[in-house]
Amino acid sequence: MMVLDPEQRLTLFDVERDAGIPLDGCEVVVAGYTGRDAELVARHVEELASHGVPEPESIPAFYPVGLESVLVAPATLVAPRGTTSGEAEPVLVRPHSGELYLGVGSDHTDREIEKTSIAASKEACAKVIGPEVWPLASVADRWDQLELRSAVGSERRPYQDAPLAALRRPEEILELIEVLLVEPGAPVVVFLGTVPLLDGEFYFGEAFAASLRDPGTGRELRCEYRVAFESTSYGEPQASSVELR
Repeated sequence: MMVLDPEQRLTLFDVERDAGIPLDGCEVVVAGYTGRDAELVARHVEELASHGVPEPESIPAFYPVGLESVLVAPATLVAPRGTTSGEAEPVLVRPHSGELYLGVGSDHTDREIEKTSIAASKEACAKVIGPEVWPLASVADRWDQLELRSAVGSERRPYQDAPLAALRRPEEILELIEVLLVEPGAPVVVFLGTVPLLDGEFYFGEAFAASLRDPGTGRELRCEYRVAFESTSYGEPQASSVELR
């Protein structure tokens, strides 16, 4: 796994206020199974179990990871093997100032390890955040309309495409995390969950791109990175029939 140099500061950029946002001291939580439709989420858990992925201990599920495993795009992520893939996610950021920001990132995951331990699969790969964020307040009233997309490989094969109406609202996820994992008001970065794959298959490509678009203004946040494999190199995306959580 590629990790951040501990001497390097992670900083994002508020594009509305032209200001840097340091992430020093932030806890990092990856949220899963955050779909808004509980019946569809339960059905999906059953489908994944048939592919060998264990059921989560809770729905939604929360997986803490270290800030040292977070990368700010553009970056090169070094994965432990070829069977890893990204998934586009909105990212909630609350730095020491206490203000809430919205970004876009990727919960890059080891799909082989995921079959035995979801938590371990999250820890096996770095998490990537796009360099720019918006104040959450500026888009909160349009959350359901925001468009989350991703593409994989050098040819940018369309991979995910759905509005954030498919996911629980960030305030709800943050409230749950403050009950279970972090102190209220503590600095935290939360990967808020993902949307289904377009064709239900993982692709293990050498590049990944995620975007979050506000159709009301035309603005877009992007997160793009390269993937290098420790054991296997893939020139083109490789498919797997295991479906996305």
